[in-house]
Parts: sequence; structure tokens; C-alpha cells
Amino acid sequence: MNRTTIVSQGRRVVMAACCALIGASALQSCKDDVLTGQPSYLGNSIYQRLQEDGNYNYTVRLIEDLDLAEVLNQTGSKTLFVADDKAYDAWFQNNDWNVSRYEDLNLSQKKLLLKNSMIDNAYLLELLGNTKGTPPSEGKAMRRKTSTHIYDSIQVLQPADMPNNPAWNALRARGKAVPVLKDETAAPMIHFLPSFMSYHNITAEDLSLLTNGHATSIQESWVNGKRVLPNYDENGNRVEGHDITCKNGYIHKVDGVIESSPNMAEIIRNLPEASIWSKILDRFSVPYRNVTATNDYQANKGKAAGADKDTVYNFRYLSNLSVGLKPVNTDEDKLIPSDEIGLLKFDPGWNQYIYRDDKDFDMHFDAGAMIVPTNAAMQNWWSPTGPGSDLYNEYGGDLDRVPLKTLAKLINVNMLTSFYESVPSNFQNVLNDAKESLGIKKEDIVKCYMGCNGVVYLVEPKDAAKPIFTPAEYASVVYPALAHSKTMNAIYWGIEELNFLPYLLAMDQHYSLLLPTNDAMKFYVDPYTYGLKEEATGTETPDIIEFYIDPRVAARSTQLKAWRWKSTIDADGRIVKNSSTDSIEVERDVIKKMMEDLVDQLIVVGDIESGYSYYKTKSGSIIKVNGSGSNLKVAGGWQVEHNTSIPVVNKYLKQNGKAYELEAQVPLGAEKSLVTVLNEHSEYKPFLNLLNSSYCDFLTQTLSNTYNCGGKDRGNQNFKLFDNYNYTVYVPGRKAIEDLQAAGKLPKWQELDETRIDSVSSPGEKIEISVIDSICTANNWFADAHAQSDADSTKVRTAVKNALTTIVDDFVRYHVHDHAIGIDMAPEDGVGPNYESMKRNPANGRFYPINATYTKSSLSVKDAKGKTHHVVTTPGLYNNIVREYWFQGNYTEKEQTARLFMGSNAMVHLLDDSGALMYADMKKWTVAVKEALIAAKVIK
Repeated sequence: MNRTTIVSQGRRVVMAACCALIGASALQSCKDDVLTGQPSYLGNSIYQRLQEDGNYNYTVRLIEDLDLAEVLNQTGSKTLFVADDKAYDAWFQNNDWNVSRYEDLNLSQKKLLLKNSMIDNAYLLELLGNTKGTPPSEGKAMRRKTSTHIYDSIQVLQPADMPNNPAWNALRARGKAVPVLKDETAAPMIHFLPSFMSYHNITAEDLSLLTNGHATSIQESWVNGKRVLPNYDENGNRVEGHDITCKNGYIHKVDGVIESSPNMAEIIRNLPEASIWSKILDRFSVPYRNVTATNDYQANKGKAAGADKDTVYNFRYLSNLSVGLKPVNTDEDKLIPSDEIGLLKFDPGWNQYIYRDDKDFDMHFDAGAMIVPTNAAMQNWWSPTGPGSDLYNEYGGDLDRVPLKTLAKLINVNMLTSFYESVPSNFQNVLNDAKESLGIKKEDIVKCYMGCNGVVYLVEPKDAAKPIFTPAEYASVVYPALAHSKTMNAIYWGIEELNFLPYLLAMDQHYSLLLPTNDAMKFYVDPYTYGLKEEATGTETPDIIEFYIDPRVAARSTQLKAWRWKSTIDADGRIVKNSSTDSIEVERDVIKKMMEDLVDQLIVVGDIESGYSYYKTKSGSIIKVNGSGSNLKVAGGWQVEHNTSIPVVNKYLKQNGKAYELEAQVPLGAEKSLVTVLNEHSEYKPFLNLLNSSYCDFLTQTLSNTYNCGGKDRGNQNFKLFDNYNYTVYVPGRKAIEDLQAAGKLPKWQELDETRIDSVSSPGEKIEISVIDSICTANNWFADAHAQSDADSTKVRTAVKNALTTIVDDFVRYHVHDHAIGIDMAPEDGVGPNYESMKRNPANGRFYPINATYTKSSLSVKDAKGKTHHVVTTPGLYNNIVREYWFQGNYTEKEQTARLFMGSNAMVHLLDDSGALMYADMKKWTVAVKEALIAAKVIK
């Protein structure tokens, strides 16, 4: 991209500011002799020494033309790196500025040549690597500020050269060139010194690669890409190379002309071999007005011809980290919609880039690095049949159409935060977004370019299957949501912002990821409103939630919003929005909890096309799959309950699994609780009666006096044994329970209520009878306890109740185990066939096991006694999906703050008539109660 450097003649205000800065710096003295090495002996000034030498006439002319002769002739503190006239003569024959003689240099170019080579303090070469401290830290510094000022590099940007994005399009439309600063911070000097390389274990091969084969040893010193001349020749004779002592500082000779100090963005922008990558990077560039520079520029009467006379702009890049360690997350005029913005890892145009800035660490310590593929490498990737064909074909081969969010992922994986951690000898430690090796090798490097804020590795990988280094996300099941930002940005927000992305980037897994489109995300049913019905008709009337990305919101973390609508569910399970009612905006905390739960239910570890009907999601919820190929359909528990399913409209085969696009609806967790399911089938009722008895305390409507169960207002109760996991419940049939009652091992139904209401002789009169008193009397437990008072009787009653509760609870506990399993359900790797029940063995503290094996047509259960039972396969009595919810907050007409706290999932099955599950021989309940009374010392 061609840019014209402004000729600064006549710009008195800018020059005055620069000279004032230089003058002030020149009067500084060294405050720390150990740090700077300022000697006690002072010779001639820097200016005099260069004049006397006779081989530095070009440098002397630069000093004089910039009115710095007096500054460099008086006492002060300066360090100057100089190239001799021979080096300048060679440079005039071949340079990027297209100048062939000294007289062709304009004022700005002269400033860059001199000031980029000068530090406003006096440093011996070996002490340049020291950083401030008491004592100074040796060998940790690689960068220092020079005498340059940001005004030294004002450029004029022509409309044709402006980057292609909405932020620049507005300026381009004016049809005028604009003055721009490459950054609002001055470009520092970058130096590789032996102490620094030794401290960070940088090898000679590293240095050779970084200098494109020019360096041979880490004992060499390099400054802005030029070698500092040694103090001894090849024969060991003493010569003047560096540490030339002057009364106002030091001179260090270098083997070539130090030009400007471009940042990494500039380097890439001016690399013809990387023009494709440069074009991508430019899409993140945004202009920001520089008020101070604008005021100075407007005060100057000698503006460049054709330049906009109003404003000076800074080049900035949309990024998470820019000047002042702050993000640039939008263009200044907000012309790029916020929902389309992608952020780079850091601002490649920030001259003084650093990832940390405090008293112990700052710009001096480190820089960055960028991996940039050649055009040839990009063309091998970006083609209809190349490794980038998914993206290429999606956007018709037009890189300008690819969303910034998608491209940011590509660039970011090639942006390396630390320079010294990513030198070639450390390439094996360079990781991608999945925390796996990026795969870059030394032989991939074509050339290195050292900038003021880091190194650019121009690369052309040898692996034809991997011509550029792409993020793992491109190969993952998340990719379709990333690539289709217009139609899937709501669900992608949930994946990225709620931290599911790292999980889904595991390349050693096989995932099935359900991806609802933005249209599908308009039909999420608020689980708190499950079960709401019109009293007259019985029609379901839950609230639906419409999720959407608000492009007006700049902060990514708050872009997802939602509206709440009333709705009805028709006979076919279709959700019908009641648009005649007003919508209500959903609170942020509620949105976050809903999305966390939703995304958790969209992830399946495994292949949902492996031939089974039921699969478990990451959250433990159950989905049902039917059909195949183009007729594939999926259903969450709610869809199963409503006899409906969701068609898959697109399928994407990726490296770590498959993604399935859904546009009709969102898979929803089941509505029914365990109590609801047990109450729907007469075969389940005896087990429900046990749960509802006076001697079972597993049903509740509140948790920790803080959370309410779903459907509480409609009388629902949750099962206490469920605790934010997934479970299997085996329901013993009526015969199994009644056989145990007949054998005296479980109390009979009339004995399972602590009290009952009986009629007495007077018509209409009823009286409460204490069943537990009758039990105690019939078994002589009052007498055995020598109960003489009400307090004595109460003690007996309490002990009897506790014992009966233990009997019933233990029976129930052994019919529940961790992990939901079912008939025709996909098996889980490393899970089963032995499962832990909810009943703990008091002898060893472990849970009694249940051995369960299941196939596509059966489920067999072997209990701890070795007896095998079978799940009945009568439709409606097995594979019943359950989900229970705990909510925090309120739901009223004026306040809808109820948000999900946690959910539990289960599969419920009826056992055959082989009996109930047994963990041990079951005693008669009266014997067990008496033993408990004796153990409690209630009776002897």
C-alpha cells in the first residue's frame, strides 16, 4: 500500500514540539551509573567525534539539517548508533524509500534516520539489556524508547489506499487524502544483546533465523536489524566498534543504515508476498481521531497538498489489547455493527505493545510475534478444493464477505503474545486455540522481519494438507455457528461467552453438536412456566423466550438479549406466540442461566447417528433421535412429551464430530418430574405411595429455604435424591411391593400413614386415629419401654418413626442409581455395567452396586443379592424421561426473575414381576424396628 510521507517543511508547530522534546531529553543526566554506565571520564561530544572521524558525513549532515548540532555538542546523555558513509552509499543504491541520494531525503525521512538510532540516555552496549531496579536486572531488556516522536511519521493516506471496511469507507467517500499517524505511541528500538539471549535461552540458530542468516553467534549484538560492530577484528586486534566514550554519551557503530522502526502491522502492509494476509488484517483497521495532533496540524500553515484539512487520524486495530492495555472494541463512529465486530488478540499497530505494564514488567521486557503466510500458501488454502474450501465455498471465494469474527479466529491463532517464548527453538511450545501444538516448524520460515513491537515470521508450510496455520475452531463442530454469524450468532454467543468453546475444541473427542439458528432461538420455552394452562380449556400457556443479538450493544458480554412472550401449545406440540400481548424484556441473570442450561443440552459426546434412539447430552438430559440421512430428526424431553421432533436442515462433518443445524425449534429439557411420571401410570402408583407415605422424606418443594421446585404453584414436588446429575429409577411393580407387605418386610398401606381419619358412632363425627400408637401398642413397645408419661410415649413414637423411615428410605434408595440408562440408548465409554446405587453399605461406607446391562431391545438388572430382573417393554412403562428443576427468584405478573439454579435428569423404568431389587436379606419390618429401638436404648 503506497503512502506519501509528508514533507514537514513549514510545519513550525510540529517541529517546535519535537525540538522541545529533544532539548528536554538532552538535558537529562544519568541517575543510575550502574544502569547506564555513564563514565567519569568525558571526551569530545558525540557531534565532534563524528566530525573528526571523517567517515560519518551523512550522519553529521542529518544532525545539522535537523538543528541538533548544539544538542549533540553539549553535555547531556545520549546513545547514538551510527552507520558510516560506505554503509549509506550502499543503502542509497537499495532501500524501501526509493531514494538514491541524500538530497532526495525529505525532512521526515531525515528525522526517522537519525532519531530511530538515538536514545535519550547514555548506555554502554552491554548495559542496554539491564532494566531498572535496585539492583538493576541484567539481561531482561530487549526494547528501549528512542528520540523519535509520533509526529515524525505522519503520513498521507489516499482514498484508494484506505482499508476496506465501513469505518474507512466513510472517509474514502470524501474523496480526499487524510493525514494519519501509524500509532499514538512512538516506535521503540529493538535490540538483541548477548545477555538477553543468554537469559532467555535464545540459541545461535534462533538469532540466525531472526536475522535471515546474517548472525552467526549469540555473542553478537543487533539493534533494529543491524549488527553492532565489535571492538576486535577477526585477528583479535582492538578496533573502535562500540562503547565509544563521548562527554555527552556513547557512540555504537553498526553495519548498516537503521531506517524507521515499523510495527508488525506496517511490515505486513508493505509485504508484497503477503498481500492476501495484509488485506485480511486491514479489515480490522479503524481510524481514530487524534485531537492533539489535529490541533497542531491545523495550526501549521504548510499542509500537504490534497490532504484533508480537518483531522489527523491514528491507525488503530479492533483488538482486545491496545494502547494503555485497553481494548479497541469498536470503531470511533460505530459504523461497523457491533454484532459483526471481531477482535484481534492484540493491536499489531501498537508500537509499544506489551501484555503487562507494572513496576516489575513493561515494554522493555518483551514484544510480540506474528505468523504470516505467503500468498502462495494462502492460495493453496483458500480455494474451492483446498483445506479452506468450507469457508471459501460458503462465501463464494470472497474474503471480504467473511465475517470479522471468523477472520479474527484465523489471525489470532497466528498472533503470539510473547516474542521470547515463541522464538524458533520454542516453536514446539506454540499452541493453538485448543491448547495443542500449532505445528509450526523452523523450515516453514521464508523470512523474518523485526519490527518495533515484535517479529513477523513469513511462512510457507511444507505440509500440503496444512498450507497455513488455522485455529482448531475451524476444524471443530463449533465452526458452522462461527461461519454463519448472520444466522447463528445467538447460539454462538452462548458457546463462546459462557466458556463452552474450550470444551468443544477437544480434537480427541467425537461430538454431536445441535446448533439452533436464530429463528429456532425464538422458540425457547421458559421451564419455570412449564405446566401453565388455561383453566377452561386445559391448553398449555407457557412463556416463550426470544433470544437475539442486539447490534447496538458494544460490549460482547451483554449483546445477547431476550424478550418474553405468552404462548399456547397446540395439539401437535407447535408453539404459537401470542403476539397480541406485550413482550417483556428478560433480565440478564435469567438469560445467562437459561443459555448455560440450553447449551449444555445441545452437546452430545458421541455420534447421534450410531444407530440408537436415545442419547445423553453433556448436561445429562436425554434426547431422542429418529430417521436418518436427510430425514434425521431430534427431540428433547419436552418434544418427546409433546409427540413432536425437530428436523435437521443441515449437517456438517468436522474433525471432532458433526454439527446439526436446527431451524424450527430448540431442543428442550423434559417438563415432567419424577412425581408427575409416577402419577401418570397405575403400574407406578404403589412406588409413588411409598414416596408419599409418612415414613419417606424424599419429596420436597423447597431446597435450603432458598430454591423452589419447578411447578411448585401447581403442587409439584422434587425428589431429594436427585442432585444436579443424571439417574436411573427402577420402579418395583405392585405385586413386588404387595408381596413384601404380605411377608411382613414392608408395612402395609394402612400402616404407612402415621395417622388416619376414622368414623365413630355419632353420625358425621370423625376422629383422628394415631396409627403409630396402634403399632407401638400392638407390638408392646410402649410397655417394653415402661412408658409412664407423654414424654416417654413421644420418645418411643419418635424412635419407631425413625426406624420405619429408614426401612422405607433404604428400599427406595436401592432402586435409584447414578447415570441415566435405557433401552435403545447409546452406551457411554467407561461407564457401567456396575453402577452405584443411592444406598450406602454401613460396613464399608461404599454404595451398594447395581449391575445393569442394556441393548437396543432390553434392560436387565442384577441386584447385590445376585438376582436378575428385567425392565418391562410395554410402551409407556420404560424409558420415561424426567427432568427436575430448582429455581431462584420470583415469577409474578410484575416480576419474572425466576432463574434456573440446577436441573437433574433421569430415566424411569418399570421392573417385571421378578420382585424388587435387594441389597441384602430383608428382615420383617417389626424385627428391624425393634432392633433399632434396642440400639437406641429405648427398650431393652
